[in-house]
Amino acid sequence: MPDIDGYAFAASVRRREVETLERVPIIAISALVGPEHTSVCFEAGMDGVLAKPLRLEQLGQIIDLWCDVPPLATVDADEPPGVEVDLQQAFTLTSSVDLECMFQALGASDWLQVARLAHRISGAAMMLGVTDVVAAAREVESLAAEAGGTQGIAAAIERLRETVDCLSCVGVGDSRWPANRCC
Repeated sequence: MPDIDGYAFAASVRRREVETLERVPIIAISALVGPEHTSVCFEAGMDGVLAKPLRLEQLGQIIDLWCDVPPLATVDADEPPGVEVDLQQAFTLTSSVDLECMFQALGASDWLQVARLAHRISGAAMMLGVTDVVAAAREVESLAAEAGGTQGIAAAIERLRETVDCLSCVGVGDSRWPANRCC
């Protein structure tokens, strides 16, 4: 959040709850770890802390703990659940948009935006456990942080795009991933 940190945001939500009399669960998702950080989060009014890289299992557990979310429609035992496919589709779609924005930011020499978009793709890929995409996104992020030449960054972004495209045709969890680079 560019204008406010998570601690201040949590405190402001808790102050507002006094007026609304409704409790909103607040879970920190942070790269910071350790008892000091956790303590500050709780003091600010947060209900839990998850460390990055976030794992879907951890997220599911915290949602079950704090949110009154009705279960999804029951799954027919003869058909495999589509959760992974849906997550993969969402990842490839949002990554495609982020990659297009990354090329636009590259054209404007907006290294910070290129790095932010690469970081976002890397974080989502970590949740899916797609290490090739994580590595390619981190390469882009690192080059952008160094403002290391438009041509080198463009080539790294193109490698990232190819890696994401490969994922969309092979699939997360497919035995061919990542050995078979693409379809």
